[in-house]
Amino acid sequence: MSKGVLEVCAFHIDSCIIAERAGAVRVELCDNPIEGGTTPSFGTIKKVREKISILLYPILRPRSGNYFYSDEEFDILKEDITICRQLGCNGISVGISDIHAEIDTERLKRIVEWAGPMGVTCNRVFDCAPDPFKALEDIISCAS
Repeated sequence: MSKGVLEVCAFHIDSCIIAERAGAVRVELCDNPIEGGTTPSFGTIKKVREKISILLYPILRPRSGNYFYSDEEFDILKEDITICRQLGCNGISVGISDIHAEIDTERLKRIVEWAGPMGVTCNRVFDCAPDPFKALEDIISCAS
């Protein structure tokens, strides 16, 4: 029988430390749980990276609400990716859609490129897509 893999969504440093002690292999670090999760502060990311040795994937979401981002918000994502790499994150959790809540594949491909060699996980943007099967295929197409 294979052993399951535990990933934990955590909203503060203590939760990250407890998750590692409990056997988690990866933490998705978020801020603002009431808002559905937004980008944590860089100070928080830095301190969590210093305290845990498991994989760290901060959520990159400049605001709550939908995943249809303005050009300025898209630029913020690019800057956040650079900072996450500098802070030693293993990856990011991100999502981006078009006005119709479908995956914005062109922008997601750019995010994957910017993030390299970090991993990229798609977040709740998938849950908002009108056709989850198409959304899954669109996300997969952005991985290469």
